[in-house]
Amino acid sequence: MQAYPNFIDALNKKALSLIRLQRYDKALEKLDVAISMDNNNSIAYNLKGLALMNSNRHSEALSAFDKSIEIDSRYLAPLKNKGIVSMRIQKYNEAIDNFNNALQINPIDRFAFDAKNTAMRLLS
Repeated sequence: MQAYPNFIDALNKKALSLIRLQRYDKALEKLDVAISMDNNNSIAYNLKGLALMNSNRHSEALSAFDKSIEIDSRYLAPLKNKGIVSMRIQKYNEAIDNFNNALQINPIDRFAFDAKNTAMRLLS
């Protein structure tokens, strides 16, 4: 059972606001607290990956997205974010796989469809 769900949700929302303000280190601090309170928080791991990705800490971002997916394999955001990181590090086959996984969950996801096509174009 999750401890203090409202507080954890507030930490996630605060972290998202900090990410939008490009204050990634502060966001990571909030997310580490949220994760320490509930290590099955797929949203916090996805947000942590987002902050790490935007800090160009790609390897760590991929690990955070993997943890988010491990917790909730049907959560689209970390699948698409993992695809974005894969594209940034020019691993286009991996990006395509991630976008395909997202499209298996939601076949009409426009972002995943367009990003997959971009990765395929960059691969050739």
